[in-house]
Amino acid sequence: MRLHSWRYNFTVLLNGWKQIADYLKCGVRTAQRWDRDLHLPVMRDRGGIRGAVFAYSENLNDWMRYRTASVTAEGTLKRSSAVVETVLQAADDFLRLELETGRNFAKLASISKHDSDVARRRQAARRAYDTLLHYVARKSSLSKSELRTFQEELRKFKRELEQLGEVFDT
Repeated sequence: MRLHSWRYNFTVLLNGWKQIADYLKCGVRTAQRWDRDLHLPVMRDRGGIRGAVFAYSENLNDWMRYRTASVTAEGTLKRSSAVVETVLQAADDFLRLELETGRNFAKLASISKHDSDVARRRQAARRAYDTLLHYVARKSSLSKSELRTFQEELRKFKRELEQLGEVFDT
């Protein structure tokens, strides 16, 4: 004969952030942040953002189970790898755009007629060049051939700046 252990499942109504936070074993501000950012299943009496809140324990249990299941190590690793890839691609796009912008400023400086325009555009081009030197030394997702091409374009840019009178430390 097998004995069954009986577990009573009943839903508890939790009134206010303090009861909700105590139930979730966290602070009130954490529960509010989870509500704002992670859609904690709370309801508001008067609907508005400042209304009294309440929640059912069963809904909170389901939400916690879902959140725990979605935050596995493998899932987190996949998401973080995707984020890193996106950031590296954005960095590469930034480098290309900064190079193009700097070279355009250098061309504009070379055809400007007023000394103040030449100086301002040359200074903008030099800032772009210095920014590129700073960031190209960091890790990039450019392939070796793309990096060689980029470095060649950077050398051309430097020569353009030297023709405008910029002086570089060796």
